[in-house]
Amino acid sequence: MSTPNHSGTHGAGYMARIAKLAPAAKPVKQLQVVRTKRHDIDDARNAVADKLLANLAYLRDPKNVERPDLVFKEQERGMYSVGIKYGNRWLNGVFDGNTYLRDVTAEVLPDVLQDFAAAARAGEFDQFIEPIMKANIEAKAKN
Repeated sequence: MSTPNHSGTHGAGYMARIAKLAPAAKPVKQLQVVRTKRHDIDDARNAVADKLLANLAYLRDPKNVERPDLVFKEQERGMYSVGIKYGNRWLNGVFDGNTYLRDVTAEVLPDVLQDFAAAARAGEFDQFIEPIMKANIEAKAKN
């Protein structure tokens, strides 16, 4: 088997081995993701709430819960900033026109995450989710 060269590519021997394992597989520079169903607003609400609840579970037990895409960061000892995400995008403007809430104490952070999740399911963040959904559709149309 050959080793990576200075450009990071594998030699022909490696690709020949892969071809034996997966004859139809071929190298590409970019991945094309096919989604069978786009999120409707209910799916988006649930995705936002689920991400927040996954953060809450991790906050409560980081040793036994897989690390999610974190929506909170410790700014200084015991003080956090927190935001809300749909997919990998922050909900812009949700906090009086701002994206993040800062100076949240460690004691109330779990309650804040729980409240955000409930608000997401109740549709309170729809006006901030919908532009992201629209941008995702437009980006897909360009491909």
